[in-house]
Amino acid sequence: MPLLPRIRPGANSLTSLNPPDVPSHRGIETFLPRKSPCSFRSGQSIPQQVSNKAIHPPPTHLPHTSPTVKLVKKTPSPTGMHNSTYATIMRRISVEEAEVNKVRISVKAPAKINLTLDVLFKRPDSYHEVEMVMTTVDLADRVDLMLIEKDEINLDCSASFVPDDVRNHAYKAAMLLKERYGVKQGVHIYIDKQIPVAAGLAGGSSDAAATLRGLNRLWNLGLSLDELAEVAAEIGSDVPFCVYGGTALARGRGEKLKHLAAPPPCWVVLAKPPIGVSTAEVYGNLRADQIKEHPPTEKMLQAIGQQDFGLMARSLGNVLEEVTLPRYPQVRQIKELMLESGADGVLMSGSGPTVYALVQKEAKVYRIYNALRGFVKDVYAVRILGEAELEVLA
Repeated sequence: MPLLPRIRPGANSLTSLNPPDVPSHRGIETFLPRKSPCSFRSGQSIPQQVSNKAIHPPPTHLPHTSPTVKLVKKTPSPTGMHNSTYATIMRRISVEEAEVNKVRISVKAPAKINLTLDVLFKRPDSYHEVEMVMTTVDLADRVDLMLIEKDEINLDCSASFVPDDVRNHAYKAAMLLKERYGVKQGVHIYIDKQIPVAAGLAGGSSDAAATLRGLNRLWNLGLSLDELAEVAAEIGSDVPFCVYGGTALARGRGEKLKHLAAPPPCWVVLAKPPIGVSTAEVYGNLRADQIKEHPPTEKMLQAIGQQDFGLMARSLGNVLEEVTLPRYPQVRQIKELMLESGADGVLMSGSGPTVYALVQKEAKVYRIYNALRGFVKDVYAVRILGEAELEVLA
């Protein structure tokens, strides 16, 4: 059997990043400054946090003895300076900033997939009334938040093409909290991107939700998750779900949530073709009154309630495929390849272009993963999460 690059064994929070003397909150970690700002072992490699190339799959943790390296996109290594030397300097700068600001927080931002996505009708406010079952998977960005002296919001990202202003959902989340609650402290936001951009996996929405949860603690706002979800609804339709995480039935624009049990455990193989799909364009070309087949949402709820993997795999459905698949043949080809390789269930997530396969037996994961790697570059083999990894921080 051909070897598969390291597959993540399951859900992992970032507790390994937490110093032993700092209390851990699931999914949210507090970093306190250490006396030695550059205490890594001699010869130990420095973790590279910034890369425009996706990692397959993302790393589960960093070494205990090494603070996180922040190589921001706008500060390339000076000419003639070795990358490792520059990384060491940036490490010292990062820790020195932590000494001044006393604390930084790191928050896990998991991707979501749609198990079902149905559009019922177009509303008078031009939004679509949806009904969909969403759950989280073990592919995640990491959002680092650090207090700064200036009363401003700064944002950097490991992916150079991600905007660093109000167009970024995480930036907008910080701006809304500052304005609504009169916060006079500044923050530096760093997003370590592992979720593909514009992929139908709610990467930007999850980053925004992680920013809301982290700043709630960093700025001592004492808000409940319900209060954070109200702010999240002003940012995007998927952000309220991402605030809670787990599994939910979403209605309305996606902001009306009914929390569900976790789906049956399984593998999820995700593949994103090298194209971008506009969500607004897909919804704009959808005719709700002409949808040929609506997904069996009730059967999906039954499958989750009964922990019936077979029924769950048979109940997948997404009406947006009627728009995306004819316009983007690569998406259809990925679906067909996954099915031919033995996937138990296959569906496009959100408006696309990412397609995922649900797989119960690990042997099939190898086969599907290797078949896809010969067809597309961005392929991920992860476990389904389905349970909220977060605590109410109020």
